[in-house]
Amino acid sequence: MIRFIEQTSEGLVYKSGGGITIDSDVAAEYQEMIDKVYLPV
Repeated sequence: MIRFIEQTSEGLVYKSGGGITIDSDVAAEYQEMIDKVYLPV
């Protein structure tokens, strides 16, 4: 799953994943992960 919410004993946790390939750019993949989990409050 790319994005999901997991229920734990302490509450809900928002998680994000992604796919890394041989052609992936490390900095771009890291930024994409940050963009996926950013929640403006």
